[in-house]
This record gives sequence, C-alpha cells and structure tokens, in this order.
Amino acid sequence: MAPPSPRLDRREQSDGIVIHTDEDLYEHSRIRVAFSERTGGVSRSPWQSLNLATHVGDEEPHVAVNRARLLSAVGVEPQAVDLVMAGQVHGDSIATIDQDAFSSGEADYGEPFVAPATDALLTQHRDVALLMLYADCVPIILVAEAPTPSICVVHAGWRGVLGLLPEKAARGLIDRAGCLPQDVSVYIGAHIGSCCFRVAEELSLAFAAKFGDSVVVGSSVDLHAAVEIGLARAGIPSERITSLRTCTVHNSDRFFSYRADGLTGRHGALALID
Repeated sequence: MAPPSPRLDRREQSDGIVIHTDEDLYEHSRIRVAFSERTGGVSRSPWQSLNLATHVGDEEPHVAVNRARLLSAVGVEPQAVDLVMAGQVHGDSIATIDQDAFSSGEADYGEPFVAPATDALLTQHRDVALLMLYADCVPIILVAEAPTPSICVVHAGWRGVLGLLPEKAARGLIDRAGCLPQDVSVYIGAHIGSCCFRVAEELSLAFAAKFGDSVVVGSSVDLHAAVEIGLARAGIPSERITSLRTCTVHNSDRFFSYRADGLTGRHGALALID
C-alpha cells in the first residue's frame, strides 16, 4: 500500500501548546512527527514559553517540564520513551541511533541521550523520540514507513544546507529503510525565509554554484529552495514534501528566532516510531 501524502495540520492543546503534525501518517504507520511552536510552556522571558533548549540560559527544570509537555502533546508518556537529542554544531554529520547508543537505559526526558557533534539523527528503533532544536535554521523530518520503518530529524543551518546535509540524510534513510525515494515523506518546519536571510555576496555565490541561481533572491538566499533541490537530487519527488512555509523572523511571536530576538529559546522537531 502506498504511503499517504504527507501533510501538516495545526493542533492546539488546552494548555496552549501548538504542534504541527500528520495524523494520517500516525494512523497509517504508528509514526509520530511534530513541529512545536513557542507557546504553552513554563519558561520566562526571553525564553517564553515552550523553550526546549538548556544551552541558551534558561532554567533546566523549566526546560525539562517543557520537553515533557511536548511529548505529552504528541501523545506519548515522557517516561515511556528514550529521548535523544544532538550536540548540534551546524555541520553535515548524521548520527545513527541504535541500541549501542544507550549505555544504561536510564535516560529520561530530564536527562536525554545526547549524540555528540551532529546535526541529524536517524533511527529504526521504536520508542526512541528524536528531538532537534531550532531558532531560524531549517527543521526537516524524513520518514520511511517500509520495508523497515525509519525516521530522521535534521537541523539544517546554512552550513548544513551548503554541505548537502538534507540530501545526505535522505540517501541515508533510503538506504537504511530499504525503500524507494518516492516512498519517503518529508516534512519541513518554520525557518528563516528568503525575505529575511540576507547574506554577503560571497555566500550567495557559493549557494548559486551549489544549487543554481534560483536559490539567490537579490541579496538573500532561499534555504527552502536549496533544501528541495537537494532532496530532488536524492530522488524524492516534490509531491512527497510538505512544508509550513512560515518565516520565523516574521513570526517570532509563534516561533523562536535568533535573527529577530538574539537571546531567545528554541522550538523543536520531534519524530518517534511507536
């Protein structure tokens, strides 16, 4: 059976948490995906309120509560899953999370397992929640439902996009899952748009050389277009890609934006195989 067309539906919880998720995907394959907004948490300004990052100056107990609330909003018991995060470095490496990644099995939502120095997490294990953090960079979730259910969450900053991380992640997922490119579903969350990502000429020339002139808009770079070109090179059809197409800078009341606010929190992209 062909996988359903990917889609992102906005869902607001009674506590104010807002996520963008694909209910059809879950009903079809028991795979959960979600992008969070910044509301519904307990963090104070300037991290208000659903900040998911401990490295930005927020109080760690607040972050732990926020992460637990996000997992609950997605529909899982926080203590029933292994939460996996990454030491994000704006690079192009991919960490495969297998049983050997967990030394004790004691980590929970308060103390997640952190894969060092990587910007993409890939797993085929059930009850492993992959969470990456963002405040303008491009959030990407890739899903293969069969033959071997597989998920990959990508943090694509401009360095990662230029280093072809989304394309590499797609190829890695296809290889691990044993599927065809047209069987992969891709979800892209809110990120800085070409309207706001103005760069130096040297960087725009580098993007044009890697992806073609269409990704350069005046003095700005269109990261979304570059990501889609990379995914196409991995064989993924455009109809298998869905996106919020929302600029974080212009919507910093809903999403965290470093470009807009400087000191701020981080929203997240989460994926889990039940």
